[in-house]
Amino acid sequence: MAFALRPQDLYHTGIIVPDLDAAMARLSALAGYRWITPLSYTLPFRTATGTRELTSTIVYSVQSPHVELLQEVPGSPWTAAPGNSVHHLGYFTDDLADTAELLESNGFTFEMTADVPGQDLALFAYYVDPFGTRVEIVDRALFPDFSAFVQSMAAQPGGA
Repeated sequence: MAFALRPQDLYHTGIIVPDLDAAMARLSALAGYRWITPLSYTLPFRTATGTRELTSTIVYSVQSPHVELLQEVPGSPWTAAPGNSVHHLGYFTDDLADTAELLESNGFTFEMTADVPGQDLALFAYYVDPFGTRVEIVDRALFPDFSAFVQSMAAQPGGA
């Protein structure tokens, strides 16, 4: 049986936050998390309603299982549901198109991907099921060794 997702490919839980620095500080004080240096990028993103340029600012915990904090972007898919900031489960995949097809055959609908000319899906994609469960599938080629990436980007102790 072909599964859309594999448990061993789950590598982070994404949480939308209104203030990235405050959320990092709170989780560090609460659970001892250390963080990579925050990443910010502006790209065109395609949703079911069209394409627009958005800026995303994210940070991953150094410790596993990884927590991904995403700075809220009002009016975009990066908006927290009232009373619930958990946004998605992030899975690596070796084939975005095949995984997307399997998600769709299991009742998930497309929400967003990077808009790269000539590609239906690029870099990552969000899919949502009728219950509101959001899954992010991420091209494994972006982070062939995620642990090494996290360690290389880890903020120094005493920093963020």
